[in-house]
Amino acid sequence: AASGNVTFAGAGFLRCSNTVTDLGTLSEDFGTVEYDGGTQDIFTDTYYNLEIDQSGTKESQGNLTIKNNLTITAGALDIGTNSNNLTIGGNFTNSSTFTTSGETVTFDGSTENTSSLISDATVDLIINKSGTGGITFGGNSSFDNVTITDGYLDIGPYTFTADNTISIASVGTLKIPNSGTFNADGQLSTHADGEINFTGTGSQGDLICSSTSANTFGTLDGAAGTVTFDGSSSQALDDVTFFNVTNSNTSGLTIDGSSKTVTVNGVLNLNVAADITTGANTLTIGTGGSIANAAADRHINVDNTSGFLAKSTNSTSAFSFPVGNGTILRPIRLTPSSSSAETYTLRYDDNRYSDGTVTTAFSDNGGHISGYDNEDQAPNSAASGYYYDITRSSSVNAVLYIEWTDEDQYGTGGNVLNANVTGITFGYYNGSDWDVITSSPSGSISNGNVTSNAFNFAGQYVTLGSLDGENNLPIDLVSFDGECVDNQANLEFVVASQVNNEYFTIERSKNLLSWEKLGDIVGGGTNNEEITYNFKDISPNSGDNYYRLSQTDIDGTTESFSPIAVTCESKVENYHIYPNPTTNRIAVEFELEFYQGDDIELVIRDFKGSIVKSNSIDLNRGYNYFEVDLSDIPNGIYMISYSGTKNHIPSKRVIKL
Repeated sequence: AASGNVTFAGAGFLRCSNTVTDLGTLSEDFGTVEYDGGTQDIFTDTYYNLEIDQSGTKESQGNLTIKNNLTITAGALDIGTNSNNLTIGGNFTNSSTFTTSGETVTFDGSTENTSSLISDATVDLIINKSGTGGITFGGNSSFDNVTITDGYLDIGPYTFTADNTISIASVGTLKIPNSGTFNADGQLSTHADGEINFTGTGSQGDLICSSTSANTFGTLDGAAGTVTFDGSSSQALDDVTFFNVTNSNTSGLTIDGSSKTVTVNGVLNLNVAADITTGANTLTIGTGGSIANAAADRHINVDNTSGFLAKSTNSTSAFSFPVGNGTILRPIRLTPSSSSAETYTLRYDDNRYSDGTVTTAFSDNGGHISGYDNEDQAPNSAASGYYYDITRSSSVNAVLYIEWTDEDQYGTGGNVLNANVTGITFGYYNGSDWDVITSSPSGSISNGNVTSNAFNFAGQYVTLGSLDGENNLPIDLVSFDGECVDNQANLEFVVASQVNNEYFTIERSKNLLSWEKLGDIVGGGTNNEEITYNFKDISPNSGDNYYRLSQTDIDGTTESFSPIAVTCESKVENYHIYPNPTTNRIAVEFELEFYQGDDIELVIRDFKGSIVKSNSIDLNRGYNYFEVDLSDIPNGIYMISYSGTKNHIPSKRVIKL
């Protein structure tokens, strides 16, 4: 009865093999209660030890608390279908079946625990272990919300999934051992003093972050493990030290805010076609760190004014800084001259430096630096360019190296005929002028490299230059744009300077495969002025039109630039066909925004696509009305369309009875 008592004086044992309706006041400090019948209801109470032994399902009738150990050796334990909670203070051992539709599973004892499989994504998990206590899982598991308020959660060498929030308090620790994978599908929120540890020698544990909300990592293990970002939109990197980082987010990664330093001590793997954008922050690669799989479609996009990529080193191994502007990759490699500890910090600026004046080492031979040709070194010239801002923390010199496989990548081809690689050199800004860094170019303008002598960082700004004026760096098409106005495509392109330019050509395509020439524009020969050119396509196709610009030199050499897309849609309003279905004739009416030209036909096709009838018609701007005789074609379903029109007119279905 409810007023009765079941008292254990020590390690006593109460075996329940049949129906239990009430245990009265049950001793909570000693003893074990075992349910070993078939299908049984577990009386709601606070147990010291609880064992489930024997086939059949034992279902809790309410919240269930076990102050010490919960053991399942046979049968199944179900903590109920009425949002019941389960609290375990000791060890949880499961060698059979555990199911729950409950609200929360809480581990709140003070000793270490070993847990077998718990897998129910609708249940919350709370770890609240005092002292050095924690819970170690023994199988793949999944929960809704996971909270570590005290103690540790060790997921074991298994896969653990948290569908919603993951909260780690200041005295909480998440342990991910070798072969363990923690899928943080929800937002990861770790207190600054909370810990995420990758345990085990040479740990290869994985933490996968999918939430696009801000994930925080607290005190993150920077000596082991891999953190992978695979969100559905851009994700921000927390201001912590990682070991390995893998970007599997096709929208890219960012470092939000300012004055943050994100460090990667292992491998930064650019796994997909997306950039890492630093903003006004610094991304640092540690002494043993590296960047893998960088390319034009996946590199470090440093902010033009305040973002940096840094590399710490204590060796003479070369390191390539894969930096660019989000489209163009312009890496530069540094090789330290000694193994003393050093950190090189680099910013790429996708603009020429504001001052293009040069020393006699350049000017005596008509040379220049990127963005300034040999005839125009005024600071306000329209010519474009680029440069690097490189500093060091100590005093280790470095050899600079750039390699290109395309003359447009660094502008090594310039805008001159018969350009050669012999004059390519590094230059640095000495505070008032650009001076030469003694360099050795090799290869050709389309496939080559240039290596400097050991640079002593006499100036922090570095770029490529030409000693002899034979390489005007870089190419100088400033823009190529278009828009559709009144069903006409207006094209505009701007060039900063041109050398031996005879003419430009404009081509149009519907599919980027076949091109038709629309016309030529006379070029400007050789000049250093910014010139704007315009071209109008008066009869664009309805829908997407692709336009390609090419430039031909006096000697016949032609270079094509990337195409642009312009969309022109004509309006067809109040389009009606009636009667439909019909027995012999139909009337067609609609309003058009533009005159459609000559030689237009109305085409009638059957359901196989075969033409059964065609009529010549006139389609004018404004209201159009005409009738079509269908008496000479069989009964059936037909499609009415139009050929020869300048703009697309939708097809319509008609039924003849």
